[in-house]
Amino acid sequence: KSEDMGGALAGTPALSAEGKLYAGTLVSELVVVDADQNGNVSDSLPAEGWIWAGPALDDEVLYYGDMAGTLYALETATITPKWTPYRLDGSPDGGFLDILSKEKLGIAGTPLVAQDTVYFGSESGVFTALNTDSGTKRWDKQFEGKLFPGPVGANETILVAQLGKDELLFALDYDGSQKWSFIPRK
Repeated sequence: KSEDMGGALAGTPALSAEGKLYAGTLVSELVVVDADQNGNVSDSLPAEGWIWAGPALDDEVLYYGDMAGTLYALETATITPKWTPYRLDGSPDGGFLDILSKEKLGIAGTPLVAQDTVYFGSESGVFTALNTDSGTKRWDKQFEGKLFPGPVGANETILVAQLGKDELLFALDYDGSQKWSFIPRK
């Protein structure tokens, strides 16, 4: 049994080789749990909104988004930001009521890290690719539906699921060009 993490965990946590468990909470925090030791929370970092999905761990850097439309990169060795958090255009300045008054921008899925890029979708339908070294935007693509699930990498293809429209699945290359889409039979 671990100590109280302050709120519910909605996504699957990430586990490091060093036995650290990284989990987002619905009280707008990322918590670090000593999984190999005592199950206690060793660190917690605030976020601007709920952390709905599990983080992606790649080369000792943790990538995770929140429901306020902010993507974070965290150096796990020092528990410090790798770069300034990236905010989707129109992201609120903070605070729960401010979040509710803005366009829905939430990052609800686990990001994908591939080819020195972190890819993620948002509730507003924006799919974004950031440079993993600097956090600068490489490109983004607007979809018509909501992008709640995180993207999945398959060889040289990124699979993106969309909700609320006829085309449910898209295949993109790493530059954001569409390869194909899928519409289920009715």
